[in-house]
Amino acid sequence: MPPKPSTVLIVEDDTVTRFWLERRLSRRGYNVFTAQDGESGLNQARQHTPDVILTDIFMPGMNGTEMIKCIRSDSILNHTPILAMTAAYNYVKEEAITAGANDVFDKPLDFDLLLSKIEGLAGMSYSNQ
Repeated sequence: MPPKPSTVLIVEDDTVTRFWLERRLSRRGYNVFTAQDGESGLNQARQHTPDVILTDIFMPGMNGTEMIKCIRSDSILNHTPILAMTAAYNYVKEEAITAGANDVFDKPLDFDLLLSKIEGLAGMSYSNQ
């Protein structure tokens, strides 16, 4: 029996980016859940306990940095790898790392680099497909 596919939660307020990431990761065999802001992302994380969380930083309502802090203080989710995405300045990236993100990626995204990091964190590789 093949291994259970890893689950990725995408938290992104931009519909086009969210759909693009969901589609590309789904095609590679990941189970993908999405949310459009930090609050719904936190709820989705609690509901699905993803293997990796991919979040934008600047979003309306609860932003990505606030969501990361909440996840890091949650006894069930606190070890979940979190990758942040932003087109912002270096200090914003530093804030995300300080909050608990494992890494921060610049927008526009280099999907191959992002996928490599997700594969490493999720413990799976689809390079043979």
